Amino acid sequence: MDVEVIKAEVARRYEVSVEQLEGERREKHISQARHIAIYLARELTNGSFPAIGKAFGARDHTTVMHACRKVSELLKTPLFRSEIEELKECLRTSQRASTGR
Repeated sequence: MDVEVIKAEVARRYEVSVEQLEGERREKHISQARHIAIYLARELTNGSFPAIGKAFGARDHTTVMHACRKVSELLKTPLFRSEIEELKECLRTSQRASTGR
């Protein structure tokens, strides 16, 4: 899975731009989408914390760790967990379609 694909899908789903995901803006809807994209990048790629941070606007690895912890906490909510699982499945399906598997 490619981090760029994850960013594009999360941006589309949460109605923000990829530039906003990579940027510094801290409005709740942008930062939550960013946290979700970072979490999914960690879950669905082999990227290290520093590599994922670099892909999201040169963020520090501790920022990536914070985003992953925050989303992990939110996953305790059934509705949020369902939303993230649906997003993961959408990403996996699009990857299978693009690779022909």
